[in-house]
Amino acid sequence: MIDKWFIRILLSPLALLFGIGVAVKSLLYSTRLLKGVSFDIPIINVGNLTVGGAGKTPHAEYLIRLLSPYMPVATLSRGYKRKTKGFLIARPGHNSDQVGDEPLLYARKYPNVTVAVSESRVIGVPKLLQSRPSVRAIILDDAKGTMTLGTTNAERDLELLEEQERLQEKIRVLYEQQKDRFRRGEIEDPTVS
Repeated sequence: MIDKWFIRILLSPLALLFGIGVAVKSLLYSTRLLKGVSFDIPIINVGNLTVGGAGKTPHAEYLIRLLSPYMPVATLSRGYKRKTKGFLIARPGHNSDQVGDEPLLYARKYPNVTVAVSESRVIGVPKLLQSRPSVRAIILDDAKGTMTLGTTNAERDLELLEEQERLQEKIRVLYEQQKDRFRRGEIEDPTVS
């Protein structure tokens, strides 16, 4: 059996190259040589620095339950392990091969919430808004590495990295910001579905 340290030594040049690539991409976005895409509604990114089993899905569900009574919300996911391609609105009658397991869970558990899948969030968000123009916030499940939505972290509406203690306060602030935009006449009433 090969020791773990030996595998680490073998893979370290690849890890270094990957890290350099991510750093260059981040630099290109932060210097605006590559441009991100912004939208007129809040985009809430639920992510984590670790992979799998870190609690992203329960947080996304919490946001759905918290926001959906007050405004039309949608979720957008890549649809991990689905066999289909492109943009698709998930429905309770779909199966996991069509939309992925987490979007299927959301579609069945929250039938009044729009659930969509798309490999590209930059393509998926406009398609979602075109098909459901009443949506007032989109929850991205596991989009931590997405730099194309908002060119810097400061420009993203809300990015949750498993900060459970402050989660409720962040959502309250987001909702208050939406109400302020309504008062200024920038958007329709966020409490009307």
